[in-house]
Parts: sequence; C-alpha cells; structure tokens
Amino acid sequence: MTFYRRHFAILAALVGAGLLGCGTRQPVAEVQLPPPVMPNVRACPGALVGTNVQITDAIGDSSSPVIAWDGEGFLVSWWDLRGRYPEIRVIRLDHDGVQRTPSIKIPDTRMARNQTAAFDGKEVHLVWQDDHLVKSARFGTGEPVSLISPSGKMPAAGAWGGAVWVERGALLFRSDGMLPPVGHPGHDDPPEPQVVAPGGIEDPQLAWNGQLYAIVWSASVQGGREIRLQRMSHRGRRLGPPVRVSATAGVSRKPMVAWTGESFAVAWTNAAPAEQNPRDRYRVFLALVPPKGHQPTMTRQLQFQGSADQVALASTGKELGLAWVGSKEPRGTAVYFQRLSLTGELLGDTMEVTDGVPLTCGRPSLSWAGDGYAVAWHDDRVMSGSEIFFAFVHCGTEDSAAKTAPEPAAPPPEPKPQPAAEPKPAPKNQLKLKDVFDND
Repeated sequence: MTFYRRHFAILAALVGAGLLGCGTRQPVAEVQLPPPVMPNVRACPGALVGTNVQITDAIGDSSSPVIAWDGEGFLVSWWDLRGRYPEIRVIRLDHDGVQRTPSIKIPDTRMARNQTAAFDGKEVHLVWQDDHLVKSARFGTGEPVSLISPSGKMPAAGAWGGAVWVERGALLFRSDGMLPPVGHPGHDDPPEPQVVAPGGIEDPQLAWNGQLYAIVWSASVQGGREIRLQRMSHRGRRLGPPVRVSATAGVSRKPMVAWTGESFAVAWTNAAPAEQNPRDRYRVFLALVPPKGHQPTMTRQLQFQGSADQVALASTGKELGLAWVGSKEPRGTAVYFQRLSLTGELLGDTMEVTDGVPLTCGRPSLSWAGDGYAVAWHDDRVMSGSEIFFAFVHCGTEDSAAKTAPEPAAPPPEPKPQPAAEPKPAPKNQLKLKDVFDND
C-alpha cells in the first residue's frame, strides 16, 4: 500500500523539476476522479455462511464493529471498554477470519466511539468521534491521525477522504476532491467544509459513484423523521435540491447507502407501532435514487422486520446484501442475512449468520469482497461480556443455487407378453491499511 505514497512523491518531484527548467509553464493538471470500488461485479448465488470467528477477548465489552474490504482482506474497527472510557481499535483479517495484524489502539483524548470506514482502492478511510472532536485516519498511505472538526458529532467516512458530520446543528461535508492536485500549493491543507443541510440531522452516511457523492441522513419533520439524500460534487457543491427518499409516516432512521453501478441504494428502518409486533417492530425499507432526478425510481418495504433499528447494506454491482438483527424462538436475537435483487426482490433464503450460540446480538456491518460478503457484529456468547465476531458468506454457483423440480420420469414401457414359466421356489431372506500496521 505504501507504493502509492512513494509514487505520488516521485511524481511531484519530477513535476517540480520540470517547472524549474526551461520552457513555458504547463497548464494546471485536473484532479483525477477515482472510480468507485466494486471488486468482481457479480451475483452471489448459493450463498453459504462460514464459521463464526471470535475476534476480541478483552476483559470488558467490545462493541459496534465496522468492516471494510481493503483490496486483499478486511479492516475491522470497534470500540473496547477496557477502562473508564471506550477506545477504538483496528485489526486486519483475511477471508477465514485469521488475524493478519495485531489489534492496535487508535490514539484518543477521552471517549472514542462512532467509527465508520470506507475503501477507495488506495486506502481505508476511518472517521470517528473522540469526545467532542471528529478525527480521521488512513490505512494504506501511512498518514497520521488528523483532526476534522474540534466540535462535531455523528461522523461518517467516505471514499477519497470523504467525511460528513454534524456541527452546530448543520450537516457538513469535505473530501480530497476539494483540494488542488498533488504537488500544487494548498494540497496539504485541510479542505474547507461545506454545508449540506441545516437542522434536525441524525445518522448521516455517504457513498461515492466516481462522479459525485450521495449523502443520506434522517431529517426531523413534523410528527417524526424522514430520510433525505443530497448529491454533492467532488468540489463540495450541492447538486440540485435534497431528495425525499422515505414516504412512510412515523420515525425513519439509520439510513445506509451504497452505489449499485446505476443508482444509489438506500436502506433504512421505520418503527412500527409496538402493538403490531412487539419483538420485531422495525420495518425495513429500500429505495433506489438515480444520479439525476428529484425522486427515487423505486421505494418498497421489504418482506421482513428487525428487532433493532439499524441494518447493514452492501452492493456487488449485480445484487444487494442486507444484514440485520432479528428475534429468534423461543427467545433472544440473531444476525440475519438476505440477498436482494437491484429492485428489492428476495434472492434465495434468509440465512442466520450467527450459529445459535449467543442470546443477544448487535450492530452488524457488511462488506462485499468479490467472492462473498464479510459480516462483523458483537454478541454475548462469551462470559467476559460482549465480544466482536466475524463470518464470511461464501458465494456458490448458479448450479448450486438452482432449486428446480426434478424432471418427470419417463413412462415405463408397455409390458411385453412373456411365456409362461415354471414356478420357482421362494427366495431366501436377504439380509466437511497496509498489509501490516505499524505498532507504536
């Protein structure tokens, strides 16, 4: 991963040498837009959940993991409560859940939490809240921890240095696309954040499609909350008005967004009245919002509900994966996984990711890796408290997933007349951020 850092340094040096030599000054280079990361665009038929692997073993709770594919394996981040305040840790795993690096503690001031992660083909961008500060770290380029805001909350990470957070009641945004090209004055200065929307903001998230960002959030409205989406250019300019994504009255929260190759898929929950379903009271919705236009092209309620208000969403470019927490019989909860078509139809069966051992589960996170989905979550199966677990949902083939009825057997041939035979005696009875982090 450090190749990219060396590459850009050499490139900047060569450009600088050329400018100091003879000849006229060359035009300023345009910022190159990175394409969206979609490893091995394909469907995932015949999906099969692998073994549950325990990642943490801290004395004290480990909670709220996020997982991101980094081009070779997975970066997983969570917070531990090992002392008085939570601290954020990071580890790198392979597809089998084998640790490829030791866990490292992210430097913090006091209370670190609310971390999110995004991969852009070069680095995994991690953004989190440290008490009242919003901070950022990049795994893959070796850049140190940096300060995004001295007084923010509810941060979320995006590709290409993208970040959103809430500050003084407004939703703010910044990205590397707001900087001059590498080697030009001002490139190393932090970009000036831009206002996305004012007032009543919760749960912002963002996704990049190679041309623009889609920022989603839960907005306060009369009688409840609704999901909105704002498109932003890489330079931080709002593209059109915000799109109202949700249509159901009540409280819609915790939107997640992913680029499908054609549209932005948005999933969220809406709390149904408790008397309708006291255990799984969170209805799950899905919408598709195109890069242009003033409304979704599709919005639908999915055919299942959850017992927690947050879902996880990932796109393969051919289908969607969704993970959530739901109840199980006779008691307790489990993490479930479902494949969806790009129009919201269920593909295959709903699968339980957890193996039936934990009583309660929480906060699943999902990432597409090209040959399957990686899932991380926390549960209470270990006596020491809540711990982080990982499982890989392997893809099968179309043949293994097909559930076709057997072909009808051919009718038996007409019996031919047989000559009479001498009677025979009765027969006898026959008796299965960066390849290695630096440890400071």
